[in-house]
Amino acid sequence: YLNDKYQFGIVIADNKPETFAEAVIKFYTDKEFYEQCAKNAKKLSEELNWENLDLKEQIIKLIENRLPPKPTLIQRAKGICQSIQKMLTRT
Repeated sequence: YLNDKYQFGIVIADNKPETFAEAVIKFYTDKEFYEQCAKNAKKLSEELNWENLDLKEQIIKLIENRLPPKPTLIQRAKGICQSIQKMLTRT
C-alpha cells in the first residue's frame, strides 16, 4: 500500500535472485528513478512519523492481533519443567 501511494522503491513479488538483482540494477543504473524514490521516501518519512500520525498504536494492535499470544511466565516455566522431565525419563 505505501509503495503504491508514495512510489519509494520496488516491490519484489517473488523469491527469485534474478528479480532482486534486477531491482538493484534498476536503482544503480537509472539515476532519475533512484532520485525520485529517494525524494518520495523522504516525503514518506516526514509524513508518517510517530509524532505526526497516530499510527503507532494501530500498527502495534495489528501486529499483536496477528501474532500468537505471548505465553505467561508460569506457562513458560511449566513448559521448561515438562521438557526437563521428558529428558530425564529418556535416560
